[in-house]
Amino acid sequence: MKDVFLRLRRQKFHCFSVSYQSGFNSFILHHIISNSQHPLYTIRKRKYIERERAFRDHPDLFWHAIAPNNCSKTKVVRTWARRRLRNAFVEELRERGINQDGTLENAERVTKYSDTLGKFMKDGKALRLKGSLRLLALPPVLSTKYVDVRKETGRVADILLQCLEDDCISSKNAPHAQKMDSGKSQKTNVPLVHIRRIVTLPQRSRKKLPTLE
Repeated sequence: MKDVFLRLRRQKFHCFSVSYQSGFNSFILHHIISNSQHPLYTIRKRKYIERERAFRDHPDLFWHAIAPNNCSKTKVVRTWARRRLRNAFVEELRERGINQDGTLENAERVTKYSDTLGKFMKDGKALRLKGSLRLLALPPVLSTKYVDVRKETGRVADILLQCLEDDCISSKNAPHAQKMDSGKSQKTNVPLVHIRRIVTLPQRSRKKLPTLE
């Protein structure tokens, strides 16, 4: 899912901003982890490493919603905005047959948005969204209707599905492409042997000169 970042960057969201990375990234400044002299450095560092290992073993979709201080000065309002944004994204994932971890579960709902992914699921292939995603709430999320917030988060879910579909198609065609490349390499790697044909021309018969007696 390499094109997720570029596709999300082209979109304009009114209620939140989006950050995405193909690997593990919490998108949070860890002041404790960056300071080895902090008394909680060892505990927090260990938890961060464990979470990173868990992501490597099971590369599910690691995502979270955040409401910063510029969204509202009141903590209660920020918590409400974060919960509102998170619930909207969860409901859009469920509508597309995806659970909170990014695993595609319902093939019928997935087929409504992607026939290709639906066929892969019916064939018994396990599919899941991957990467790290952060939804950063903006002040308009407080006044925007919940239906419109869901529409914007639905656009994010659609982009994730489109990129997953592209990856499945490319991985399906990869063995065929490798065979074609290997066949070309075999043809090109064969050394060209130039055979020099030696043609022996008949020697001209020399006439004997008459001998003088």
